Amino acid sequence: MGKHAAESGTSLLLHGDLDIQIVEAKCLPNMDLMTERMRKCFTGYGACRTDCGNSDAHPDVRKIITSDPYVSVCLSGATVAQTRVIANSENPKWDEHFYVQVAHSVSRLEFHVKDNDVFGAELIGVASIPVEQITPGDMVSGWFPISGHYSNPMKASPELHLSIQYKPFDQNPLYKDGVGADGTENIGVPNAYFPIRKGGRVSLYQDAHVPDEFRPNIEIEGAENLIPIELAIKIARKIKAREPFTAYIIIPMWPEGNPTTAAMQEILFWQGQTMSMMYKIIADALRKEGLDDAHPQDYLNFYCLGKREITSDSSTTSHSNENSPMVYGYRMSLWAEHLGTVEECFRRPQSMECVQLVNQMAEDNWTCYVSPQMVDMKGHLMRYPIKVEKDGRVGPLPGHESFPDVGGKVLGTHSSLPNALTT
Repeated sequence: MGKHAAESGTSLLLHGDLDIQIVEAKCLPNMDLMTERMRKCFTGYGACRTDCGNSDAHPDVRKIITSDPYVSVCLSGATVAQTRVIANSENPKWDEHFYVQVAHSVSRLEFHVKDNDVFGAELIGVASIPVEQITPGDMVSGWFPISGHYSNPMKASPELHLSIQYKPFDQNPLYKDGVGADGTENIGVPNAYFPIRKGGRVSLYQDAHVPDEFRPNIEIEGAENLIPIELAIKIARKIKAREPFTAYIIIPMWPEGNPTTAAMQEILFWQGQTMSMMYKIIADALRKEGLDDAHPQDYLNFYCLGKREITSDSSTTSHSNENSPMVYGYRMSLWAEHLGTVEECFRRPQSMECVQLVNQMAEDNWTCYVSPQMVDMKGHLMRYPIKVEKDGRVGPLPGHESFPDVGGKVLGTHSSLPNALTT
């Protein structure tokens, strides 16, 4: 469940707010028994019971070592809320409240009860609620069983006490009417999920590699929230409305650091899961609208930046990953810098002509990038090395499952690293 097991059942889109109250748990198993036994193996059982040779007035009284539990709220593998750790308790009481804005496609809500151990977080068990129980909007409250593998069948089964209520986005007045910026004269931005903020600034930078005289006058529309799920939902709505829309997304080829390390592989794994989620939403929208000839990459594409470098030995080449963050507006200088040319169709980025041309040029640059021969690249924009199926499934590009030269799987490898190391 979540990160630890495959979800089952029908997935529904939760787009709105979750009001969650995590109260307490009872009868949790002692997950620290193994840790305590290992400690005794190294220190000697019963040794050093007193401090500095002082006698112990109660030699038979021993401190009970048990779990240090906390709860993570997970939607489709994403942690959206987390309680504090209660030290040394099998019946912890958190009584914590969370108000979470969500836009996730899920089949169940999962509450991962974990033990905060010295060797890393260990899963105690999972309490789950099918999404169908909360979508009507009623308060769901009570004790829920915590499923897991426990070694003491004589002990009562662990349970988690919680309450949860779902409120769809269309019932939120902030979304329905927007938030007024200037009193009654301006109601704000309608159909915007997050409230308007005054005093924000946007800076657009002219690229240093573009000649000073090349500054096309490009009009910029009002920006929307580009959280991945929101972007995928926007594309799905455009498909339903039969309106042309295409998203071109540039990401680093790999995160900052060595892509072969466990932490980087975990980040790449969840990046791949995010891509898959977005393409799945788009593929489902195409299927519902009967657009059988369309492909998800007609609407969404991921790219990365790279260049070929010649070392001091002219017979060898190396690859460079340009992963510094860059801020660009939708203007012609972006195309000129990254593709080394300006085409008329670039003025209509939503058109199929532009999508196909950019993808072909990005594909050609990737081919040059990975070629054993030194071949000049036309610009820096390359396709991100993944293969997207028509149904939205994402897999590695055949023959390029790992990054050139440096190694590390493109779509990463899932591990049991604590969330704090990769989020």
